[in-house]
Amino acid sequence: MLNISQPILFKITEALFIPMILLLFSCGSDSHKQKQPGTVNIESVKKDTVTDKKPTDTTIEKPIVYQSEANGLADIRLAILPDGNFTFDMEIIPQPMTDDDVSIINSGGKWTKNSHWVQLAFENDKLYLKAIFDIKFADKNQFKVLDSNTVKLNIGLDEIMLWGINCTKTIPNDENSTELHANHSDNLLSYLITQADSIQSQHITESCAVLIYPTEQQINSEKEKIGEEDFYTIAGDYNFYMDNLIELMQQLEIKTITAQKRILKFQGTDKDYIIDLDKKGSLDLPYWKAILFTKSNAPIFIEVTDTDNDKIINYMKSSKKKVSK
Repeated sequence: MLNISQPILFKITEALFIPMILLLFSCGSDSHKQKQPGTVNIESVKKDTVTDKKPTDTTIEKPIVYQSEANGLADIRLAILPDGNFTFDMEIIPQPMTDDDVSIINSGGKWTKNSHWVQLAFENDKLYLKAIFDIKFADKNQFKVLDSNTVKLNIGLDEIMLWGINCTKTIPNDENSTELHANHSDNLLSYLITQADSIQSQHITESCAVLIYPTEQQINSEKEKIGEEDFYTIAGDYNFYMDNLIELMQQLEIKTITAQKRILKFQGTDKDYIIDLDKKGSLDLPYWKAILFTKSNAPIFIEVTDTDNDKIINYMKSSKKKVSK
């Protein structure tokens, strides 16, 4: 057997170790002198990242509407508009075999946007947002309630759950965007004011339907837009629908009142509502429309061309007593 003495073994180990040390130092020295293939210049990456960063998306080009699917619980509509406003309308449907009255919620406010998240700031501080935006019935990526008046909503989703009801997103095209704006103008929030001169306002003190006709200014404006002949054709149609609405109100024993002034003060049991039909900033001035009002409910607009008898009946049921003709 070959016997390698300790001095010889040490010399062999030393002979192998020294060249390896020299090789390592040589590689380290070269790496400082020349950039190796596959290495990354951190400063360059930082510079490119800052240069290529895109501005945050904070605008909406077209209206976004979330509408509830057919169900027997509630009709819900959330509309986010390019002008920075949004509206929220909800009608809770009375259930069969109950004495429940129809409950109508009209609210809205301002929004701000960051990428696909929109922050909704509700103006109505009496809404319980955690019930409407209930995370128990939705994915946490759909929305987040920030406080009693504010909700963050993910508009990148095609469907969201509001009040436990599935609502589908639609983005109206140019052909029906006018209709959407008209619907937005029907929301009374666009016309509410906090106070008005009693001489300039008309006081509504009983449950009724208030009929709204166009002003002389509106008539002249429409004549210039569409021509006098077409205007009178449309006016004839609207007057026909208005007569039908008046007849329906009489059948339902609902009193009708014609709006004599442009500021209407509705005196409710617990709250008053002052509406300025010419309020600056509203999308369209309403005409050939009607407002339903009961002393126990907030007033609502209705279309004279498409009256929903059940909706009218359910709304007026909340009145404490029937009104005379």
